[in-house]
Amino acid sequence: MPRLRLRPSAGARGLARAGKHANGSTPTPGTVPVTVVIPAYNRERMLRRALGSVLAQHPAPAEIVVVDDASTDGTAAVAEEMGARVVRHEENAGEGAARNSGIAAATQPWIVLLDSDDEWLPHHLDSLWRGRGHHVVVATSALRCGDAGTRDRLQGAADPRPLVLRTPADIVFPENPVPVSAVMIRRDVADRAGGYQPLQHCADFDFLLRCLDQGTGVVLPDVGVRYHLHAEQVSHDRQQMKDAHTHISRSYSDRPWYDRRQVRRWTAAVAWDMYRLEGGARRGWALVRPWYLDPLLRLWWWRFRLRRRSARIGRDGQPR
Repeated sequence: MPRLRLRPSAGARGLARAGKHANGSTPTPGTVPVTVVIPAYNRERMLRRALGSVLAQHPAPAEIVVVDDASTDGTAAVAEEMGARVVRHEENAGEGAARNSGIAAATQPWIVLLDSDDEWLPHHLDSLWRGRGHHVVVATSALRCGDAGTRDRLQGAADPRPLVLRTPADIVFPENPVPVSAVMIRRDVADRAGGYQPLQHCADFDFLLRCLDQGTGVVLPDVGVRYHLHAEQVSHDRQQMKDAHTHISRSYSDRPWYDRRQVRRWTAAVAWDMYRLEGGARRGWALVRPWYLDPLLRLWWWRFRLRRRSARIGRDGQPR
């Protein structure tokens, strides 16, 4: 982990207005005992929107930690101005390391993650807190928003009821339904999971597998997050993301929860997606295998339900 230094926020007054203490150690009335962790690198403009959405929550989080990953712009200044506690990296270490620093600095028993380019809807934190039950991982659903509203797509529960994750294998196929900017994780579980690994792709997926190895999770049907699509995102490289998902899934083949059927279903889904994107005889021939039929039917049904829910939900998270 890179060298870092903790500095108290210069914007403690902003936290007080939101009903929080600057150090987050003692939640005040009207708050919930969570630490919001936001990694940020040169996100001065987007961070203001993300923090504004956190400050609009009711109940409010007890603590907000922004990890400035050696930005060269005013990212840290915006965070302090808006009342967050800032953890500074002296060298750029990447998003996973920044999340680890934020989790390490947290003082609350629950960690809530938010990317600096996304935003929460006002009911997000309340939905998480009410829906946590006995689970170790809790998430709302998210709406992936492009420049045009017609590109919006739901990530999360495909049906209007909670999606319970009983085993880590449940996020292998048909896709990982847990949006990173929508997730809340028990702090002790995150610690035992060992934090984020230095992976270029799918580090969130890998971390969630290790967290769900310690207990169940739930994805709520409530849409609590707007996930903004833009050109700077690593997730645009579909082939590498899918390959990383496959590799990570197989790397846990020694765990009791490992389900070979789920991994095979995922490989069928990858073959279909890449055939649609690129075509080619080799990819098309892979789809002829008899055992591909079942996973492809499951994949199509899952996506049909997601598309149907997506079409019925506005950007405020409410039915159109």
